[in-house]
Amino acid sequence: MPELRSNESTFRSWRLSDVVLGILSLAATEGRTKIPILEFFGTFAHLKEEYGGVLPTIIFTKTWRSAYSKGLDRALQELVGCGVGLPNPQLQNLEVTPDAAQRHLAWLEAKYGLEAVKQLKPLADRFRTHAPARQA
Repeated sequence: MPELRSNESTFRSWRLSDVVLGILSLAATEGRTKIPILEFFGTFAHLKEEYGGVLPTIIFTKTWRSAYSKGLDRALQELVGCGVGLPNPQLQNLEVTPDAAQRHLAWLEAKYGLEAVKQLKPLADRFRTHAPARQA
């Protein structure tokens, strides 16, 4: 599969919540089923720096310790309860089960096409490598 180049407009027309769902689902199929919420925002900030030209617009506020995006937060809120879980009392970790991930990917393929969803894989791979490996 070819690497994405930052000047491609592959996902700019997608809903941000669909991009998030695809990346989280692909990461879950590769074994990364949980991620701390703070690391989720920081990792997406890295993706924006590397692949900003292919992603829908995301604006981050950054401090020396963290990154936050209200738009990304809204996209995440759309997904919670619809296959992206917060299975902990302090709401500190996101979780996508492998079964849910497969359903999400099938839905995205029906909506955008198989080839478009395949193009998310480099982003999901970078997401998995930027996010710390510890499982919560």
